Amino acid sequence: GTELTFTAPRKAGQNVTGWTINGKLHAGGNTLTWTVENGHLSDKAVTSYDVQPTYEKGEYTVSYSDPATGGTLTATVANNASVAGNTQVPFTAVPDAHYEVDKWTVNNADSTETGNKLTLNITDNTTVAVSFKLKTYSVTLNQTEGGTATASSDETTATALTNITF
Repeated sequence: GTELTFTAPRKAGQNVTGWTINGKLHAGGNTLTWTVENGHLSDKAVTSYDVQPTYEKGEYTVSYSDPATGGTLTATVANNASVAGNTQVPFTAVPDAHYEVDKWTVNNADSTETGNKLTLNITDNTTVAVSFKLKTYSVTLNQTEGGTATASSDETTATALTNITF
């Protein structure tokens, strides 16, 4: 017979658990190497073979931790928990006073999400992080009639906890 190698396409949130060949289950992982029998000699009814991977939901680890400063990160699952593939996991960033979300990262890549909440469809081992930054405030010095006002800075914005003397 002829030896053939099959590679199953990846499906988000699922793992290959085996293969079926003409309906019969065969063990195997993502790749199957199989020797094709000479069908017409051993069984005249076999003229073709249908080879299909079988899938099941994978189990994936979700990891996260609090950032060094500025707030906390929580999720609906415990840190380092295993979840079934295609599970939706919401994360919540809780900023400390005077802080806001700077950025989210998922598996060391920046996310486009900028708010305090991030929900992910888990399809692989996933690590989530959030960083916070001090809020920026507008600073306006209004001078009234009959007096002069000065400030120690000409800036029109200041980050939280910045001292400006008037």
